[in-house]
Amino acid sequence: MQLGMIGLGRMGGNIVRRLMKRGHSAVVYDKDQKAVAALAAEGALGAGTLEDFVTKLDKPRTAWVMLPAGKITEATFQELLSRADEGDRLEDLLGADEAFFTGTAAEVTPIREVDGTPIGKRTPGLVTEEIQRVFFAATSGRDQRYKDWLHFIDSKTEDVSDELLQTVS
Repeated sequence: MQLGMIGLGRMGGNIVRRLMKRGHSAVVYDKDQKAVAALAAEGALGAGTLEDFVTKLDKPRTAWVMLPAGKITEATFQELLSRADEGDRLEDLLGADEAFFTGTAAEVTPIREVDGTPIGKRTPGLVTEEIQRVFFAATSGRDQRYKDWLHFIDSKTEDVSDELLQTVS
């Protein structure tokens, strides 16, 4: 699969790296050409302009835009749309029905809005709720398929996990 990524900050750049590690190819663009050069050195196909970016993508094109909300994102979308063909896909976090953070501290936390723009209905969606259910069942020891993943430090850890599981069940 080939993916185009516009916006190579922490989020966009790391998504590209993960995809390339899994064998996918990427065309990348950012106003900061140092960021483009860094990913090109890692195997991405760099673009110097948005026009160059569009021409380097295989059809039908798939492009993700990882830019801050506001005029830059709107202008970028408008330019991409003016160059898009039928079947091309432009993806943006702000258009998602649901989104969530994951990680050690975040566990599985729904994202309700980004820069004041609501994500979906500002409530956890079905996918988020299911991932939370499985996560808490695994980390509390309730789902035996994951028992070998867990190493409880003390009995209080299990009590806290039980309380968390009850809040999403």
